[in-house]
Amino acid sequence: MEVVEIPEEPAPRAQFTVDDVDIEILPLIYEIIR
Repeated sequence: MEVVEIPEEPAPRAQFTVDDVDIEILPLIYEIIR
């Protein structure tokens, strides 16, 4: 039960996830709008 290293990685990981998601969603949205 190590919940000390988990709360320290969600911050930097959340930003990376948003960037990755945005980069992958942007092209999808453009294709749907077309």
